[in-house]
Amino acid sequence: MDYTEKIALDYLKNLGHTNIVYEPEGNCRPPDFHIKQNNVILAVEVRRFNQQRKNPHTQKYQGNEYCEISDFLRQKLSKLSAPYHIDIVIRNLFSHSKKKLKKSLEEHLKRIDKELSNSNVASAFYIIPPQKWVISSDREYSSPPLPAFSIEYIRCKKDEVPTIFSLNSDSEGGWASDYLESLQACIDEKDKKMEEINQTKWLILVVYKSCIPDQLFLNENFIIGVSNLSKRSFKEVTLISSTSEEILKF
Repeated sequence: MDYTEKIALDYLKNLGHTNIVYEPEGNCRPPDFHIKQNNVILAVEVRRFNQQRKNPHTQKYQGNEYCEISDFLRQKLSKLSAPYHIDIVIRNLFSHSKKKLKKSLEEHLKRIDKELSNSNVASAFYIIPPQKWVISSDREYSSPPLPAFSIEYIRCKKDEVPTIFSLNSDSEGGWASDYLESLQACIDEKDKKMEEINQTKWLILVVYKSCIPDQLFLNENFIIGVSNLSKRSFKEVTLISSTSEEILKF
């Protein structure tokens, strides 16, 4: 069971479900969970909600820059001592000097690791450099210049899950329409995977702060747009946080 599935499992248990079976059809076959409820089987599929990028530079990420930064991060993350699941997003990889980016990443990872090793906090989120989001009276939010990178820590057992990271090619930021397209893409992808499942279907999408800004769910255009999305064959689509709290469902 991967980390995202564990978050979803905690959410299901918090709802009071007790008859939960993980991977009822076998390893890596859908659905992720079966829940028996009032003699009805619910087929629950879980996915991480992230941006489905259509940036023309995406293919470049298979090149040397991607490999170099990936190898660097794997090496540095393996040496951290704090027992945390770590999620890193680097934005606009090609706009940074690789030498400066590596130095900045290493310095911040060491500093944060030292802070968290002596702390009992359950989770922590860092935007580097620090920024302020401005929320106006009409509930829209302005988008400041994007950070170089963001780091989210969630406490766990050291050997329970691997640290993960993504190199984000999106240069536009968190505009509501982009995330609506991404949300529909996540639904479509899982709907195709679940097309042979005959039970009632439920999709749970886990939102990590380092991929999706909190302010998105205050954006009225996003809230209205969600109601116009197609759930495909899913009876319900639920978004939850990385701490297993419900954000919205439709």
